[in-house]
Amino acid sequence: MAAVRALILLALASAGAALHVQDGIQHNLTVCNAYAENKPLSVYTVNQKAKLTEEPLHYKACKEIVIELADSERIVFKLGGISVGTFHVGNLPFAPTSLLLVPYRKGNSTMAATFYSHAFSVAQENAQLAVVDAYEGSSPGAMKIAQGSKRRSETVQLKPGTAVTLTPGAYQVSLDDSSSKVAKTVALTAAEGGKHVVIRVGGSDGIPQELVVFSGEASERSGALRAGAALLAAAAAGAALLA
Repeated sequence: MAAVRALILLALASAGAALHVQDGIQHNLTVCNAYAENKPLSVYTVNQKAKLTEEPLHYKACKEIVIELADSERIVFKLGGISVGTFHVGNLPFAPTSLLLVPYRKGNSTMAATFYSHAFSVAQENAQLAVVDAYEGSSPGAMKIAQGSKRRSETVQLKPGTAVTLTPGAYQVSLDDSSSKVAKTVALTAAEGGKHVVIRVGGSDGIPQELVVFSGEASERSGALRAGAALLAAAAAGAALLA
């Protein structure tokens, strides 16, 4: 029943290029649980036989892990002791890199998980924001970002599966419905060199769509808005996933 996916992690500056592999490199891995289920996920590595989180990772929560990863490693996600997905690691960056892995439901008719993966650019000095749509329901929704402490017309729509660079400062990220009405708004403060994640989560089986923003310390789903700085531009697409 476990869904299997291959991992190709690409730096923003070299998307699509082949990357060398070296065993024994320590990476900063952020795991965000977008698997729409009230029970938490336990996370394990197969080769190292290690449990990656002391406690199971709750839905909509993110965890930063410093881990020594090598090609052919497998990361298993279990729900109540039952495996729902296995992520195969390969083609890792040669140098230590900040990586992102997001498990989410493959569909409401199955318990199997699928995955989104991304490698943040090591050459980018500005803050980076990875955009993930893990929603499996039928309700329309669009993720947008804007500067300032109040919603303005100068918003930029965030394309899922890509990353944007941000100048240091504060922003507001919103989840809009089909009529452009704001359903959710979350504050984001971008620090120089910061790595951030925005995820649309939820499912049609009674779990509503929500917006999760993670900035390296705690994931947030709502919050006061703060004064902001300018948005730069959309960068290259994030990591590719192979079927």
